Amino acid sequence: MKNLKYLFVASLAAVATVGCSDDREALSGEGSFMIEASVNADIKVKPTSRAATIDDLGESLLVWISQNGKVVRQYIGAAELPSVPVTLLSGSYVAEAWAGDSASADWEKQYFKAYVPFDITPNNQTEVKLVCKIANVVASVEYGDEIDNVLSDYTLTVGHDRGQLTFEGRDARKAYFMMPSTDKNLAWTLTGKKSDGTIFTRSGVLENVLPAHEYAFKIACAENNDEIGGGFIKIEIDDTEIEVKEEYQIVAAPEIKGVGFDLADPVQMDPDSPERTSLYVTAATALRDCNVQCDAFTTLGLPDNNPNLMRATEAVQQQYRAAGIRWEYVYQEDKDISNLKLSFEEEFFAALPNGVHTVTVTAADINGKSATETLTVNISSAPIAISAVADAGVWATKATVDGVIRNAEGLDTSSIKFSYAPKGTMTWIDAAATVSGTGFSAELTGLEPGTTYQVVAATADYTSDPVEFTTEAARQLPNASFEDWITVDKKGAIPQTGSFEFWGNGNQGAQTLGKDITEKETDAAYVTEGSASIRMRSQFVGVGIFGKFAAGNVFAGEYLETQGTDGILGWGREWTSRPAALKGYARYERGSQKYNGTKKDESVADDLGIVYVALMDDATESYGGKTFAKIVKTKTVELFEPDGKDAAHVIAYGRIIFEPSATPGMAEFTVNLDYRRTDIRPSRLILVASASKEGDYFKGQNGSTLWLDDLRFVY
Repeated sequence: MKNLKYLFVASLAAVATVGCSDDREALSGEGSFMIEASVNADIKVKPTSRAATIDDLGESLLVWISQNGKVVRQYIGAAELPSVPVTLLSGSYVAEAWAGDSASADWEKQYFKAYVPFDITPNNQTEVKLVCKIANVVASVEYGDEIDNVLSDYTLTVGHDRGQLTFEGRDARKAYFMMPSTDKNLAWTLTGKKSDGTIFTRSGVLENVLPAHEYAFKIACAENNDEIGGGFIKIEIDDTEIEVKEEYQIVAAPEIKGVGFDLADPVQMDPDSPERTSLYVTAATALRDCNVQCDAFTTLGLPDNNPNLMRATEAVQQQYRAAGIRWEYVYQEDKDISNLKLSFEEEFFAALPNGVHTVTVTAADINGKSATETLTVNISSAPIAISAVADAGVWATKATVDGVIRNAEGLDTSSIKFSYAPKGTMTWIDAAATVSGTGFSAELTGLEPGTTYQVVAATADYTSDPVEFTTEAARQLPNASFEDWITVDKKGAIPQTGSFEFWGNGNQGAQTLGKDITEKETDAAYVTEGSASIRMRSQFVGVGIFGKFAAGNVFAGEYLETQGTDGILGWGREWTSRPAALKGYARYERGSQKYNGTKKDESVADDLGIVYVALMDDATESYGGKTFAKIVKTKTVELFEPDGKDAAHVIAYGRIIFEPSATPGMAEFTVNLDYRRTDIRPSRLILVASASKEGDYFKGQNGSTLWLDDLRFVY
């Protein structure tokens, strides 16, 4: 009984008929590769949700190309996969791919993996086909008709030590599990109510379960046994390998690139010797539209400032070609891929006045997917030109500025410098430029946060027009000394000032058993400034077996919901500043009795306190109509993994681990932030403190306590 279903993700944007350089020959010993990625799943995508489901998989795709364990190429999302052959030195490589969501246990989230070794040989192109096979262990349940005669309210719970799911009655869904490295077994428990009102329970363990296998529980009632009402429960588990049935294809949006230059950088053009500038548009299917927008078109006598080159009449096309705007479109029907080369010739730029001109190209394929890029051209005879200051290059106290050498003849490059001053003042400060080829740059330091500056590039006898930039605000955490608290029904105590709720904690969950695990501390021994600090105390909350270990904690976010003895948390508040470090004062004391969930367990590691900070990009998750950087679900162990599945969205990260304090009172600490990306500003801040480092897994020691006070960011 094989269950055969398939989902294909064609993440390859296009195989370009030419590369992104007009003249590029492979060096000796080089070869190239192209990637085609697909996902092999056990799901059939419903027509109503097909686009969203497939696009989500494409966005989550992560591809690594490595050699000898070192990653040499990385692509995040289907849109980043190369649309032209990628050159590598000859040798042996490994391509790996991951897609989906590696939730420990979930009804919908699935995870896929691929691993393909390949070789690069000189002057040859290798096609790398990554088939991402489902990595989940899948479970399902089917009941015989006669079950309802002997049992009611029956459930089947299946899971491992990091997550479990419960089938309520005749639940036809499939359960998806990612097995932890420490547990290769699936435990199951069947429960129900007998006709006499007593509870029936049977449990078992499936050992050494395999990924890409479905374990179908067949539960029936046989007669002639007095186990239950004259019959007995028969459980069979059918192990079948998941195979392929249906195929859906998705494609990345068209891609627009400059030929021999980066579209992010302005093209510097000498009016006395203009040069052809070309773009390539590649697509994984036929192109439908290619709009080219430039406000200068009509001033040159052309009929439209935003023509659609793919649909214009032949007469209109001839007008644009005569003005020096030319294009060539090729569609390879057998491969269903296309390529358009768009060139702006010398005569087009020669007709434009000096100054900055922009040309915006928007390409759309027959599926309606589109891409937009802007070409910026600065026509000037000046010896140097200053570039617009990139937003991501401006921090709170520093900024990176760049320029281009336009005419090096007779130019003393050692004289190139930048001068900058707060806007509205004349107190200019000079910064020597570092010259590299035809470019030059400098890092301006000692800037004031939240201030607009003007900067010029200059030589011994030339000064450019100024450009402006505004430094980031040196934002600080609200209520970071934890002076102000409120108490909300069913939430317990929360550090909060006024109506603005920035902090959350686990008190709402602990309050189901009448306790706050995080509280306001007013003892002067634990306060550095003001009258209060925050005290997080880990403890077993409950009585006997009716309870669970809970870690004292605080986080930037909100406690959203309680599921039994587990919580759903929204982590991450909006944040766009980039601090260098978090400082504050802390004290840590380790508790006594060790717990693992609902029971005492002396094998649990000694408790440690922890504070960690992560600056995140604009990726979000939602729950109950609220949006956060991360939705944490402790029941199914869906946690924040800064070095795992969440790594692609982490801009900066830092943490500190606390051992028991060796001296009385509070001590200053520093969490330095390691910036993994500097090309974008963050969108959200995750900040978490816990008295038990393994508290996410309900492990720690009763009474472990972490105090914090006077948190502040350093810029």
